[in-house]
Order: sequence, then structure tokens, then C-alpha cells
Amino acid sequence: MGRESPTKSDLVSKVKKTCLKRSNEERKQQKAVGGEREGTTLRDIRRMVEALYKEPAEIVEPARRRFLVMQLFLFLGMRRFSDIAKLKVKDLAFLKDGSVKVFMRKTKTDQVGQGSCFFLTGRKYGKVSVPGILRWYLKSLGLVNEDALFPRFRNKGNKEVVAIKDKSVSYGTARCQLVKEVKLLELGKLTVHSARIGAATREA
Repeated sequence: MGRESPTKSDLVSKVKKTCLKRSNEERKQQKAVGGEREGTTLRDIRRMVEALYKEPAEIVEPARRRFLVMQLFLFLGMRRFSDIAKLKVKDLAFLKDGSVKVFMRKTKTDQVGQGSCFFLTGRKYGKVSVPGILRWYLKSLGLVNEDALFPRFRNKGNKEVVAIKDKSVSYGTARCQLVKEVKLLELGKLTVHSARIGAATREA
């Protein structure tokens, strides 16, 4: 009696607004890339690697290098953006068998933070391998230990871009980069979730 209805509380109102905002962002992204999202394919991944894995690494924009590595994690690791966004360099372990072990402190399905691991293949495709791309990426950006694996960037001046090593890239920035790459590389109708969807579909 006289109390505010739970469905009209400030908390519920904020949650609804957040959900609507996320939904609208997804619709805008789908419209930007031309319709409903598709799953990323191995062909898409190969195209990304061929276009962005270059020597010396400096001829590829830092944001594009980050994009490539993030897509490998999302596709080959079959992970959500939220699972990998906060990873640090120290969470990677290059194993003797050539594979890479990735430790996640907390994920969407592990809210208590017990931690879990996944592995990225060390198999070589010609002269290209995931560990090789990772080492190329880390070295080119000078990322070590406590640094964010997928850092934010800022312009330092004279067109130089530097990593903000203690801050991870945001979902919005990652989404905008994907939209840009879809156009540049003539990929399918991809969203941030497409890599995980495509990998899961391929494994099914």
C-alpha cells in the first residue's frame, strides 16, 4: 500500500533503457552492413589474414592489427566479445606443442570468477600460424604482461597512434572497426557476434 510498483522502479526503468539501447545499436549495425547478420566463414578469416598480416607490421594500421587478432580469438576460440575484451597479455601462454593457452578470469557464464581456459591452434597454414600472428601483433605494439591484449588507441601527433595499454577497447569501437573492415575487405553481413556464430555452426 502506497509503495512504488517494482515494475515502475528506477532500476527496472534503467534496465529497460539499456536493453532498448543495445537492441537499437544492433539494428543500426545490421543496417550498416546490409541486413541480417551472417556467420563468419573460414574464407572470411583467410581474407582478413591475407589483407592484414603484413611485414613490417607498421604498414598496417594499429586498429586493423587489433581487429585481425580479435577476430581470430572470436572465431577460433568461439568466444563472446565480453569474454575476451578484458584479457591481458599475461593471460596468454605459448605452449611447447605450438598452441596458445588463454586464461579468462571471468566470463558471462562464470559470474563468480572461477576462471577458465581455451586454446588456439598452433597449426601452420603455409608460413602462417596463429601464434606467429600473435607474436607479430604483440611485438609491433610493444604489449607485455599487464597490458591489455586489445588496448584502446589515441593519436599522439604527427599521425602517430599509440596504445593506451591499461584500457581495453570498447564494444562500440570494436563494432565500428568491424563495419569499416566489412566494407574494405568486401566481407559478408557480419556483426561482432558473427565470428562465434560461424565457428559454432562449422563445428555443429
